[in-house]
Amino acid sequence: MKMGSISVLVIAVLVIGFGGHAYKKHQEKQKNIEEAEQVLAELKSLEQPYKDFIEQSRLASATPRVQLSPVVARMQDTLKVVAEMHSSGCAMGVQVTLRQSIENMKDGFLSFMAHDDIKSDAQTSVATSQISEYQTSAEACAIVMKKRLEDLQK
Repeated sequence: MKMGSISVLVIAVLVIGFGGHAYKKHQEKQKNIEEAEQVLAELKSLEQPYKDFIEQSRLASATPRVQLSPVVARMQDTLKVVAEMHSSGCAMGVQVTLRQSIENMKDGFLSFMAHDDIKSDAQTSVATSQISEYQTSAEACAIVMKKRLEDLQK
């Protein structure tokens, strides 16, 4: 009888231990899913400021030097929006790249307005390469996060 009680107790401990482990793994999986979804949402939130920035850059490129102030001010507003966003994971690097690109382009147009064409050319050239880097890193981050979600939801 005593041996039977011990067996039942051991089995109960094993069942509770296994259940606790399974629950912990489930919680970890849910946390990873939420993190991947969060990164994808953060990437999505960068899309509109990026589109605004591209439009502002096109407009600035077609605007006479003496009329650039309002366009550069809108670019500064977009920069502020991007700088105030919170990102995590690979979206953080994407956000930083976009912020740097906007900042360099804005500074390039400010240099152009100050008649410093050499500095302006250098800054806008850097900004242009950062735009390409932003696009590539945003795509790569999205692909990785979607694949991670897919794997976690199996």
